[in-house]
Amino acid sequence: MTQSNGNYNSGGGMDFHLPDEILSVIPTDPYEQLNLARKITSMAIVGRRYRKRTG
Repeated sequence: MTQSNGNYNSGGGMDFHLPDEILSVIPTDPYEQLNLARKITSMAIVGRRYRKRTG
């Protein structure tokens, strides 16, 4: 994975920009990044379930 001015390009994938504030708190270790992604996904699923129950 290469980084150029906050843009990540994984060789043909989507090219997008993350603000420096976010990049500064994302772990550099790939396994820690996966763990963070799992936590974010879990929170999103819980939020979706909550909205379905209250909506």
